[in-house]
Parts: sequence; structure tokens; C-alpha cells
Amino acid sequence: MIFFRYHSLSPPEYDLRRIPAMPMLLVYGGTDGLADADDVQLFLKSITFSPQELFLPDYGHLDLLVGTRSNVDIYPTVLDFLAKPDA
Repeated sequence: MIFFRYHSLSPPEYDLRRIPAMPMLLVYGGTDGLADADDVQLFLKSITFSPQELFLPDYGHLDLLVGTRSNVDIYPTVLDFLAKPDA
């Protein structure tokens, strides 16, 4: 499927510096098998602004949605972020 879209076995490179500075909340976990903390750090080094971060060492990829403590560990931070006038 990827070959038919990009005529290559991998997608093209995207210059992450082209992402405009904007309010961003980056929520990630230490046990995420899809977007691990090392990949998130590479992303953060590649963009030109500093988003607000929430790192949860014991959270995996789906814990944001189905974690039993998401309502305590994540949702208040997300709601505070969204309540900011510049968000």
C-alpha cells in the first residue's frame, strides 16, 4: 500500500521545522510501543518551538483513552490547556 502512494517503500521525509509555532500539549508515556519517549525527544529536537509536555512513565499508547487513572493523571492537564485563551 505504501509503495502505491509514495512510489517507494517508505514515505518521503518531512521537514518538521515547517510546523508553525502553535500552542501544543504533547502527552506521552514511558511504555508506549508506538511512540516511545526516544522518538518523542527526536520530534521535540526537530521542531522550532517548545510545546507543553506531560510525560507519564507508566503510560502506554492507549492509556490516554482507556487508562483507569486517565481522569486523574491526564484529563485535568488537557482541560487546563484547552481553557487557555491561546490554545
